[in-house]
Amino acid sequence: MSKKEKKPMTNAKKSVLITLLVLIVLGVSTAVLLLMPPTDTEPAATDSSQTQSEDESSEEEEDNSISLLSKKASEVDHIDVVNQNTSFTLRPREDSKESSSESSTDESSADTDDLDSAFFSVDGLDPDVYPVLDTAVNSAAKYGYTLTAEKLIGDAADYNLDEFGLQDPVVQVTSTFTDGTEFSYAIGNVAASTGYYLLVDGKIYVGSSSEYLRKGLTDFCTTKIVSIDTSTTDPDFGSISITNENLGNSVLTIQDQVRPTNVSAYSITSPYSCSGNDSEIKSLQEALCTVTANTVVKLSPTEEELEKYGLKNPKATVTYTVNGETYTLYAGGKDEDGNRYLMVKGGHVVYTIASSSISDWADATVLSLREKFVLLVTITDIETITVDQDDGEHVFSMSRTENEESTTEESTVYDYTVKGTDGQDLTYKTFQQYYQLLVGEQLLGETGFSLDDVKGKDPDITVTYEYYDQVYDTDVIQYYKLNDRRYLAVVNGQAAGLVTSTSINSIQQATKEMEEDAYES
Repeated sequence: MSKKEKKPMTNAKKSVLITLLVLIVLGVSTAVLLLMPPTDTEPAATDSSQTQSEDESSEEEEDNSISLLSKKASEVDHIDVVNQNTSFTLRPREDSKESSSESSTDESSADTDDLDSAFFSVDGLDPDVYPVLDTAVNSAAKYGYTLTAEKLIGDAADYNLDEFGLQDPVVQVTSTFTDGTEFSYAIGNVAASTGYYLLVDGKIYVGSSSEYLRKGLTDFCTTKIVSIDTSTTDPDFGSISITNENLGNSVLTIQDQVRPTNVSAYSITSPYSCSGNDSEIKSLQEALCTVTANTVVKLSPTEEELEKYGLKNPKATVTYTVNGETYTLYAGGKDEDGNRYLMVKGGHVVYTIASSSISDWADATVLSLREKFVLLVTITDIETITVDQDDGEHVFSMSRTENEESTTEESTVYDYTVKGTDGQDLTYKTFQQYYQLLVGEQLLGETGFSLDDVKGKDPDITVTYEYYDQVYDTDVIQYYKLNDRRYLAVVNGQAAGLVTSTSINSIQQATKEMEEDAYES
C-alpha cells in the first residue's frame, strides 16, 4: 500500500493554531496570578464599607445596655419613692422649665432636657426653708424617667425573689407622667457584679441606680453650713462674739486691734480689754470660714427635741461678720460618738459636727484667744501709771512735747519726761525699763479661780493706766494673793489668770526703787 502524501499546512491554519496557543498561555498565566497571594509591597485594597460595618458591629457588641425607660424630665408629673426607711415624692420644679428654655438657645447642646437643666423638688422640703442639695434631688429623680440595665437575668417567675432582695424590695419607684401613664419598678440588693437587681415588668435585671432613692428627707439637705472662698482673697472679718460654758456669763468679743500702736493685729474688747493672740484668732477665723457638718439629724425640731439636743438653751454661741454677711451658730450637747449638735440662727435643721472643728469657739476661754501678757499697752499712749501697794500709792506722771525737728506730715514725734509721786524728776530711760517689768507680767495658764475666791480680800497690788486725752478707757489690774506661790490677776473686774508670787514681789520692790530713780533691770 502506498503512503499518502502529506499536504503542506496552509497559512490560514497556521494563524488559527498560533492564536490558540497564545490564548492558552495567557489563560494559564492569569490562573497562576489569581492563585498567588498578594506580595508585601503591594497590599490588598480595603473595602471601606466592610470596615465600617465591622466597627459598628464591634460597638454594638460593647454596648449591651438595655433601655427600660426613656423619658424626658419635662414629661414627668411626679415620682413616688418608697424605701425601707421612709417615702417621698419628687416633682419637677417650675424653674426647671426656665432653665431648659435658657439652655435651648445654646446650639452646642444636643439635648437641653438633661440632668443639668432639670430641677426637681421633694414634697415637704421647701428650698426656701431648708438647705436643699439640688444635685441629690436631681440624682434621685433621674431614675424616675430614665432607666437602663446591663444584663437580663430572666423571668421573675423562674426565680426566688428573696435571693435578689425583690420579694420585699429595698425601693419601690412609681413614676407618673403628664400623659397619665405610669411606670413602676423595684430595686433589690446590690448585684454580685455591679449595680443593683431590678424588677421591671416581671423580669429581673441588673442595672444602675441612685443611692438617694434609699435615703430620707434629711439626706437631701446639704451639710455645708458656711463656705467662704479664701482661695483668691483673704476674708474680711468684722467682730466675733462668743459665749459658752467656759466663759460663764461673759461675752468674749474680738475685733481688729483697738490700740493701733500695739503689735497684735486683734483685740479682745470683752469681758475686758487686752491684745488678742494673732495665731489663735487666725485659726478661729479659718474655722469660721468653712463649717461643714457630718450629718443632718432633724428637720424642724420641736421644743422637746431642742431640749434633747442641748439647743433649747445653747451651750455655746458664736456670732460673726465676714465679707459683709453675718452668721450665728449654736452648739448644743454631744451625741454618743462625741460629735456636737449644731444649728444656725433662723434655720430649721439640727446637724451633728465634729467637736474638734468648732472647739476654737465652743470651748474657747479668754486666755485661749488672748495675748498671754496680763495687759499689753503702749507706753506712748499712757499719761499716768498709779501703783497702789503695801507701802502706799505711787503715781508716775508723763508729759510729752512735740519735737518739731522730727515731726513730719505723716507722723508727730514727741519728747517725754516723767515725774514721781512727789513731783520729782525721774529719768525717762530708767522709767521705760520699769514699765517693761509692769507690762511684761504673763499669765501662767487657765485658772480655776474666780472672783468668788478672793471675795472680801484686798488686792496686794493695784495698777491703773490712764491715757492721753482719754483716747482709751482707764485700765485697772489687781493682783490678789491666793497662796505663797500664786496670785490671781484681775483685769477690769474680770479674773484673767494666775501669776507667780515671785513676779509680784519684783514689781513691789521695783516700784519703791523707781520713786528714787534707782531702779535697774
